[in-house]
Amino acid sequence: MAVHLRDVALLAPESPVPLASLQTLDLMLSPAALLQGRLSLSSLALEGGRIEAGLLGQSDSIDPLAPIRNDAGQIDPDRATSLVMQSVRFLDRRADDLGLRRIGLKNVTIAHGLLELRVSESSIRRKRDRNSGLTMEAVTAVHNVTETLRYDVAIRADATFDSDRRIKLLKANLDLPDFDLQPSARSRLDMNSVGVELEATEIGAQEPGRLMATVSADHFELTPRPHEPVSGSFSLTVRMGEGSGKAEFDDGFVRIGETHLPLDGAVGPSPLRSDEGTPLYRFELISNGASINAVDTGLPALEGNFLLRGNYDPLLKIASGGRMAINWPGGKAEGWVALAIADPPFLGMSLETDELASVDLKRLWPYTVAPKSRAFVLENLQKGSGRSVKLDVAAPLPQLLDPESRHTKDELKLAMRMDGVSIALPDDLPNIENAAGTIKLEGTTAEILVEHGSGEVGGERLELGSTRLDIPDTKAKPLRSQLSVSATGDGGALARIAQSEPINAPLPIAPERLSGMATANVEADLILGPTLGQPSVSAFAVSAEFENASLDGEYDGHTVADADGTLFVDPTGLTLRLQGKLDDLEASLDLKQARDQPMEFAVRAKLDEKGLNRIAPALTDYMNGTVHAEMTLAPDGVQDVSLDLKDAALAVSPIGWSKGLGVPGKAAFRLETKTDTTRISNFNLQAGATRLEGKMTLRDGGLESADFPVLALNENDDARLSLRRDGKTMRITIRGPRLDARPIVRILTSPASEKPKTSQDGETRLADRVELDALVGTLSGFGEEALRNAKITFSGTSDEPDHAVLSAVFKSGKRVAFTYERQANRKLRIKSGDAGALLRFTDLYGKVSGGRIDALMTGGAAQPMTGTVDLSDFLIVNEPRLESLASRPAGGQSLNQRVNGKLDTQYVAFESGSVSLVKSKNRLDVANGVVRGPQIGMMFEGTVYDAEGRMNMTGTFMPAYGLNRIFGEIPILGMVLGNGRDKGLIGVTYRLSGLAKDPQLTINPLSVVAPGIFRSIFAFR
Repeated sequence: MAVHLRDVALLAPESPVPLASLQTLDLMLSPAALLQGRLSLSSLALEGGRIEAGLLGQSDSIDPLAPIRNDAGQIDPDRATSLVMQSVRFLDRRADDLGLRRIGLKNVTIAHGLLELRVSESSIRRKRDRNSGLTMEAVTAVHNVTETLRYDVAIRADATFDSDRRIKLLKANLDLPDFDLQPSARSRLDMNSVGVELEATEIGAQEPGRLMATVSADHFELTPRPHEPVSGSFSLTVRMGEGSGKAEFDDGFVRIGETHLPLDGAVGPSPLRSDEGTPLYRFELISNGASINAVDTGLPALEGNFLLRGNYDPLLKIASGGRMAINWPGGKAEGWVALAIADPPFLGMSLETDELASVDLKRLWPYTVAPKSRAFVLENLQKGSGRSVKLDVAAPLPQLLDPESRHTKDELKLAMRMDGVSIALPDDLPNIENAAGTIKLEGTTAEILVEHGSGEVGGERLELGSTRLDIPDTKAKPLRSQLSVSATGDGGALARIAQSEPINAPLPIAPERLSGMATANVEADLILGPTLGQPSVSAFAVSAEFENASLDGEYDGHTVADADGTLFVDPTGLTLRLQGKLDDLEASLDLKQARDQPMEFAVRAKLDEKGLNRIAPALTDYMNGTVHAEMTLAPDGVQDVSLDLKDAALAVSPIGWSKGLGVPGKAAFRLETKTDTTRISNFNLQAGATRLEGKMTLRDGGLESADFPVLALNENDDARLSLRRDGKTMRITIRGPRLDARPIVRILTSPASEKPKTSQDGETRLADRVELDALVGTLSGFGEEALRNAKITFSGTSDEPDHAVLSAVFKSGKRVAFTYERQANRKLRIKSGDAGALLRFTDLYGKVSGGRIDALMTGGAAQPMTGTVDLSDFLIVNEPRLESLASRPAGGQSLNQRVNGKLDTQYVAFESGSVSLVKSKNRLDVANGVVRGPQIGMMFEGTVYDAEGRMNMTGTFMPAYGLNRIFGEIPILGMVLGNGRDKGLIGVTYRLSGLAKDPQLTINPLSVVAPGIFRSIFAFR
């Protein structure tokens, strides 16, 4: 008998809300029971409606878990077990009381608080055999009212009871749908065949019974982009009941790829409370025999154990693992972990270990945490171990699972010290061995700092100092880094590093040619990993300090040895500075080269005579001491040269110019050489009052031309100089208002021992022939004398002129003329209307005033020149030697006393004077020298100077010369008393000897009283 009801509402007492609202309700009644006066339902079918399960209980709470909470409000595993047992027994008892053999539900929603169970189709059947039991099959969906939670579940359950209606065995299978989860923006989890197996019994178990549930998934696939998908599986068995007060799980495992994690542990209410007074849960998770194997490391699996113990705060929804411990062969780590169950979940963790081998670091580093830094460590970190390792994490869980997420320095920190680590650097950079330092990761920045280590290049060992690799953004594409390397070792090996990939620094010297020790610093901006079409090095700087460096072979024609210096190279060019031996000379070398430009050279050298002889042997004839030279070579081959001449003495002998040692002096010029021609421009020489400015041209090493618009050898000089080569002849032109001739005059009038060497003695010839044309407004000489409108011409060799003419006028208005001719014989003629001015100008004798002079000398090409010099009408003023001759006692009385004090030696007039000269190469001899005057007369002969610069002259000094001469004019009496035509009666013989510059006067004391004939007996021999 069936009863079919539509639009059914079942009301609960004292509740405005229907207990149930159903579209249809089908009741199957037992006819036999009806005949006996009883109401018995054999089956019950509900379709299309809603049942408010919360109204069936005794509590008004909307919490669906309220029945399994303890007095503290905690979920109690024993109460959960008891609820399962009670629910199954209640269903069995009710079905038995009503006689129901089947209950069916279709499209019925069972609601309790915020949860809804939407039953698509369900069937509960009661067995009526001796193994009395229940069988249930259902397809349902679990929802929450906000529709944020939905699980489709297929349930099959069987329960059997003993005679006391206790549950003998309850077995249930829940088939969960396939899960398609996205833990992070770039990760995906596909989980298939997820099931729950539940088994419970009251037989042989303490109250409230024993419940065991196993959750498992035969297969899931995790895709952590950009990595390849990883397959896995898991299983977890939970045991509750029997008054344990907790849910224990064992025999569980999680397998992800080649990683296998056994799972054991427990969870349950804790007697502890939070600071806010919230009852807590305690949990413990153990994984013994875990095997961690990240396939991309290429390393064997890491075997170890894991322990996590802590509490869960249901109010704050935070699980805090106050103790987390990991141990493995050779190491252990401890720390804590906390997970906030929020939207999104938030993970905090801190883990520390005293020592961590580099291989273990690679195996323990999660691939989702700083994946690019991890990739660098996997590829480049070798050997050694880390110490004082600490990992701190505080970030949303989805971000941690997303390899592309960016973290701040407060969200992710990893710090460790390195000991004995080997680090492989990119490309051809050498590996760092036995390194000690630190590794630091903060957010998206990473830093590797090597305090010391070693390396090897080409068999040469290098010692590393402070070396640093900074990655400012571990998420950047491409991955950029800044490398800083400090190393000490063989200079060639360090140069090879700078020249290798990825730096490719352009060096002017091949590394294999360089030897000596060096300390180098390399700074480079590198791309680690794929460059995405960009240069692997965007910027670099190489600096090095060399010590005792040498170069195998020559560089640009020069040798370098025992050099100290520095090198700097960056993309804009290079600078090399060396101080050492350049061509065995102490010098410094500077090389500069801008990018894509030729090399520039600068050389600074301290040249002594030996060094000067090596690079400019022609200058050694003019210079001694030390010259500080600096030369720069521009890319176009132009050289700029500057010289510091302070520590050198210079002498240009042919013109009588010199600079003493210690006198400041500088010279600078620009040198440009093309094929066989060298051009010197911007020449500037300054030394004291000397100034020389202009330019020169040399061809095949010889002077071709020169123009010096500024020629000032002495303080008041103002002239210009021009030189032009015409075949074998050098034409010299001098023009200017003023020129000091004293140095040249000094050379011309000096003894041979004081004259400079001639070209025959080794000095370099200016040319085979020289022609001079000079016009000078004022030509200064000695004695404050000067020649005006001086015109000088000269032609011949530098040793012997063919023709020389000087024409000028003294300040007195008297002219002077100098003429020299060399044809078959040599002829020299000097005439001047002011003999005193000429002698003062030439610094030959400064006591003559006025007078006329006429000198003529001749001689063969290889013979000494001979001739006479005649003077007339001149005065000798303030001559101390005359005073000495007249006043010095000799034979008891002086000459002045003999003539009754009538000799005035302050102003002595002379009517005439003459002398015969013999001029050879190294000496000047005079004979028949006579000077006549009304008061004094003198005769002299001898050597004015010889090759040694010494004088040896003798003569007679006669006072009252006019009276004395009378006796000499009488033939017989003159021979007896006057001793010849020019020998007087009263006189004194004397001698001048010693250095020609400062001779000593000696008088014969006996000669003053002797008549002339006897005086020659006492004369000096």
